[in-house]
Amino acid sequence: MALDAPLVSLGLPVYNGENFLRQALNSLTGQTWNGGRFADLEIIISDNSSTDGTEAICREFAAADSRVRYFRQERNIGAGPNYNFVFEKSRGRYFKWAAHDDYMDPTAMETCARALEADPGTVLCHPLLVDVDAEGVVIGEFDRGDAGLREAPARFFQVIQMGHNCAEVFGLTRRDTLAGTGLIRDYTDSDRTLLGELALRGRLRQVDGARFYRRVHAGKSDRVYASYHERAEWFNPGNRGKVVLSAWNQLRDLSGSLLRCRLPLGQKVACALRLAKVAKWNAPLYRAELAWSVRRRLGRA
Repeated sequence: MALDAPLVSLGLPVYNGENFLRQALNSLTGQTWNGGRFADLEIIISDNSSTDGTEAICREFAAADSRVRYFRQERNIGAGPNYNFVFEKSRGRYFKWAAHDDYMDPTAMETCARALEADPGTVLCHPLLVDVDAEGVVIGEFDRGDAGLREAPARFFQVIQMGHNCAEVFGLTRRDTLAGTGLIRDYTDSDRTLLGELALRGRLRQVDGARFYRRVHAGKSDRVYASYHERAEWFNPGNRGKVVLSAWNQLRDLSGSLLRCRLPLGQKVACALRLAKVAKWNAPLYRAELAWSVRRRLGRA
């Protein structure tokens, strides 16, 4: 890591995000430390060849703030590769992904960074999650409590379930820990795979005193790209025309991560039993993916 590396890196991948981007960037540049400007911080933006006003907004912020580094992709490389691009360009001890339509309290990164500094066994810290609508009106809160602080089998079990919303992936994470994972893999829902990997490596801590606001609106990817193959192609244009079995891929990758992790044998076995339980619950999804892949190959999907 470079000698001039900042304490915190914030990576913002974006495509056609002009609607909420300015608020998101104001939130990132407005992070504080001891009540003042958070100077030991960098913001990496990767514009995925946007066609709206995104580029102009990004260049405005980069010109006004030396902490902002702006990259523009020559072509749309897909959501997954764009997320990994900003991580690869980061230099900080701690890293956080940010979305163009979300925002957080000004003290969020200081609170999370101090918690990581205080506990080497914690690999990810996140504020309380608050869902808001397009106008910023609160819809609901998701208080994780101490779930991420329990033993590895319990925290692993929590994040790999389909009902878990995976918001912790937008928490502040130790960069060296993230670098040892598969990051965002080449299939949708791979943020769940990543959280499973992180839970096998350390605690996922919710911090008090700050909130992260996740915006739920009609333009979110899971609403715009409703069909299976549309989402796979949005995630990576290289998936066009391919059969991508996301649920099966996730089961394979979680199993591999479990085999490679450094947990004691007893905890590995306990995690494996929990993964088997989730796989049993997901059996209808696995069958649906296989049926879809057959129809796709026969030209009926």
